[in-house]
Amino acid sequence: MLLKNHPYRHWKGELYIAKYIAKDSETLEDIVVYQSCATGEIWVRPLDMFFDSIEIGEETIHRFTPVVFDTEEGA
Repeated sequence: MLLKNHPYRHWKGELYIAKYIAKDSETLEDIVVYQSCATGEIWVRPLDMFFDSIEIGEETIHRFTPVVFDTEEGA
């Protein structure tokens, strides 16, 4: 499930904010609209691809992972 207006870290290290889930007008495929925290550029990617796993060398990792905030006091 996509967390809207939540930061996600791309496997290369950059942070992005997931903004919306849109529909492709031709295929009706769900598309994630997300924005670079570094540059402000707006990007789109199919929802399935956004959450897809990729192989880097012999390791399988997620393309994007949600940023987890530590909510414990004093942490």
